[in-house]
Amino acid sequence: MTPSRFRRLRGDYEKKWSARLTLVDEEGRVWMGCPPPGWKSEANPALFKKLIEESLRWGETPVDLCSDGSMIWAVPLLLNSRLAGGVAAAIRKRDLFPNDDGRPRFDIRVAAVELRRLLEAENLTNGPLLEMRREQYLSERRRAEAIHAFKVHSPDFRAIYLREEPALMSAIRKGDREEAREILNRFLVALHYQAGGNLVLVKSFFLEVIILMYRAAVEAGCESRESLGANYQRFSELSAIQSEEELGPWVHEVLDGLVDAIHRRRNVSPLALLQGALSFMHENLRQDISRDDAARAAYLSPAHFSRLFKKEMKESFTDMLNRMRIDQAAELLARGGQSLCMIALDCGFKDQSYFTKVFRKYMKETPRKYRLRLRTTMRS
Repeated sequence: MTPSRFRRLRGDYEKKWSARLTLVDEEGRVWMGCPPPGWKSEANPALFKKLIEESLRWGETPVDLCSDGSMIWAVPLLLNSRLAGGVAAAIRKRDLFPNDDGRPRFDIRVAAVELRRLLEAENLTNGPLLEMRREQYLSERRRAEAIHAFKVHSPDFRAIYLREEPALMSAIRKGDREEAREILNRFLVALHYQAGGNLVLVKSFFLEVIILMYRAAVEAGCESRESLGANYQRFSELSAIQSEEELGPWVHEVLDGLVDAIHRRRNVSPLALLQGALSFMHENLRQDISRDDAARAAYLSPAHFSRLFKKEMKESFTDMLNRMRIDQAAELLARGGQSLCMIALDCGFKDQSYFTKVFRKYMKETPRKYRLRLRTTMRS
């Protein structure tokens, strides 16, 4: 990093947060800049190096409290995945707590995250790598928390199963996909810990769970013949699973299929099932919505939603959404007053050129010609 570039970044950041920036190498030695006056300089390299390595390891921007009460945080400088140093920020205690009421001038966690984002925007650190590390850290933390809760509250897996099983069956009967997923995830984590890698034990337990899930689906209105056929197919898939990593997605697929079947069989026509999605699309035309968003509004899995939508509406979700947007655009063009750019934005198109392209596809003419033709017709 050039001195002029560092001075620019330091000036912008220090002006907002009153925290001194220091550029250091991978050993924590200062390249440019300096910490606040009075800071213990002999401790800088060790602290800087520790925080930079922790930030790289966890993907977060750690904050440390120094012996004199000042705070320090750091972000690694990365060339691809190679550590080349870091940028550290430090603020004295009296600058962070200027009054005697114990309240800081700002949330230091926000300042730490902004430093990371600033370096990502300047391509001085590897944003995707840090994001991947954060996701790995959160996943491991959730798993550790689940295992800890299991060890503390239920040393016997059968106990946790008997406690959770009524809630799982209730969630399936209600068609509550999210609640059922959370319970199944707890089963997976707890059983993984208890079984100690014994895949046969894990599969035998989930065979029992799936049978109960299908029974709950039949009680919720699914036809038994349909459930039996799917049940046989799922049993065959379970026997072919060779690792615990394959088991989680398989269990969730079974759950999604059952919840979709429950919604289909509750004496509700397919069009009625889709009505929630259609209403959601009408109400959010201006927003950047996806097929998955609409599927959630209809309480259907994305894959089943796409098949059902295509079958009943005779066109894809994307085509229908574009058609709705163009219909609204045509209405706004007929009213007059708004620019084409504003109409495009109001109808959910990110730019005018794409809006024109889609409008021509459905209306066989450009928005400008459409507006002129309407004006000519009204005058005559």
